[in-house]
Amino acid sequence: MVVSTQEQLAVENSPDTKKIYPTLYIPEIREEDNIHIAFHGRGGGGKSTGAFDVALWAIEHGLVSGLATNLPLTEFCRQSLKTSVLQYITDLETTSDCVDIVDEMDRAVDGRKSMTDLFRDRLNRMVNDCRRRRNKVMLYTSIGGTGIDNRIRECVRIIIGATGEMDFEGYPIYRVFYSYEDYFNWRRDPLKAKYTFCRGFHKVEELKKYFLSMTTVKLQAYPPLDLEKEADLFSEWGKSFLFNEKGKLVPLEWLRIHVRTWNAESHSLPYFEYDLEHILSVVKARQDREVK
Repeated sequence: MVVSTQEQLAVENSPDTKKIYPTLYIPEIREEDNIHIAFHGRGGGGKSTGAFDVALWAIEHGLVSGLATNLPLTEFCRQSLKTSVLQYITDLETTSDCVDIVDEMDRAVDGRKSMTDLFRDRLNRMVNDCRRRRNKVMLYTSIGGTGIDNRIRECVRIIIGATGEMDFEGYPIYRVFYSYEDYFNWRRDPLKAKYTFCRGFHKVEELKKYFLSMTTVKLQAYPPLDLEKEADLFSEWGKSFLFNEKGKLVPLEWLRIHVRTWNAESHSLPYFEYDLEHILSVVKARQDREVK
């Protein structure tokens, strides 16, 4: 039995930078369809570079006319391409005819106890509805595969592992998987995993002209709430049942049921639980002031 050392694993699992690998293959995208591609790898390993590589390919091939992303763009990029900013996940509702690069979505939504099934369902619907507005290429980056919600992962057709390497001609080298099963198998046992090495469409030096790799812009789920306004909207929505016959608010446990119903009915991407609690705090504080 031969035991592989860590050094041997690294060598066998690394691309040959002196070799020219086949160019990344992206299947034909039908007129009424779009494609979802995910990029994973360590910080600074080339995830954003890879996303821009595919985005430029899509624009050059006439699949879309512009780019929407939360990645920080250079002036060169803004002058060269039609661009729009994704500051919030809800901005995905307004982009059209674009490549959407969603960088580290998990920082906005992953790991929150308040990310309910409703939130996940609505997020998945919002992402899928991008197809209706001709956003034919959806690109996601995160360090690990679990950084993308599992319902979105079901839509992903190509998983690209950023190797941080480029070939001798300056093109990035990707480790390409065609299922998350293969990707997670590689994470567990690299030598038994199914993947292929491919080169990118553009040289790394060219791609770096388009975004600021040392700057991070955190994506948020939705814009900051005006709690007074939200309290007004909630109170107006439930004016016929939030108060008893004496004009006092119903018990807190009832209020929580009602605010969750209002949340589901009134917002395409529902607010997190802690924001709902803040809204209820404003509503209750108003009642307390009236009593005094």
